[in-house]
Amino acid sequence: NTIDHYIRYLKAKPKNIDIPPYLLRMMIAVFRKAGFPSLEEQLIEQLFSYNRDTLEYFNELVMHENWQGNYKAAVNYGLESLKLDPENSFTNLVLAINYTYLKEFQNALKYVRCFDRINTQIHGEFQPNSAAGYVYLVNGEKKEAESHLREIVRRWQKQIELNTHTAQAFYYLHELADAYLALGAKEKAMGYLIAMKDLSIVDRVQITILSNWPGFDSVRNDSDYQDVITVMQDKFLKELNRINELLVREGLIPPHKQNLPFQPQT
Repeated sequence: NTIDHYIRYLKAKPKNIDIPPYLLRMMIAVFRKAGFPSLEEQLIEQLFSYNRDTLEYFNELVMHENWQGNYKAAVNYGLESLKLDPENSFTNLVLAINYTYLKEFQNALKYVRCFDRINTQIHGEFQPNSAAGYVYLVNGEKKEAESHLREIVRRWQKQIELNTHTAQAFYYLHELADAYLALGAKEKAMGYLIAMKDLSIVDRVQITILSNWPGFDSVRNDSDYQDVITVMQDKFLKELNRINELLVREGLIPPHKQNLPFQPQT
């Protein structure tokens, strides 16, 4: 629906009026999650030509490559971002995450430590993150790992209890599953993973995380996990095909076989 209304906006907009940056940013995220990286990249370039913000440009390219599984390219863009703003906590965390996908855990640890230092010493606040907890864990730093993992569990449980807008987006499901697996609570983790089968809409981000994040390696061969992946891929493909038909019909993309972020389960 968002893409449909965006197309209507493009048709109605006078040609001499630029698309505002806030709308470009929103549609970059929409095309990224919907599984249309070529359109996502076009808008990233369009945003950069508008504001010439090199830091934002590199950070967008990091995420663009990450959700396609191009983790080495994501790291390279992340390192460019870091040159521009070494004390950016987001850049350090995302670098750590991409190194983790590459299973370069020592490099990941370096940037997770920077993430924690920046937040505690500069911003004055500890920011728990399940990915950071996993990085500490695989590097044998159990105390630091548990401080992240237990706090992220506590905060998500509070959000769920209060039924916040963030909790209603259901992104907590894979994050809690990841945290509980790292804490050794497999049964709880599987409960949150299985709950993902009830999501009405599944996006590329969720598929990529579940398919590639090393934190799920311990359950990747479990039949319940594979069933979750199959159900989610089917839902994603259904929505992707609907969007593909719309984009082809409106001339935003040529008819072609869509590049998938996964190999469909058989």
